Amino acid sequence: MVIVTPENDDIKNVESAIRAINKLCGHCSICSSQCPVAVARRAMESLCYDLQRTHDENNM
Repeated sequence: MVIVTPENDDIKNVESAIRAINKLCGHCSICSSQCPVAVARRAMESLCYDLQRTHDENNM
């Protein structure tokens, strides 16, 4: 079994994607959890969190 650990570049790429998603958000007055931008933001933030935790655990 091969364990693949995220590189800092992976984390930086996801953070860059989050910034791009934030630029897409129009901050409309009727924001909902079903908004595609909100869904994408949550998914990327979750991925970033998981990558960071894996990176931190493997570098202890």
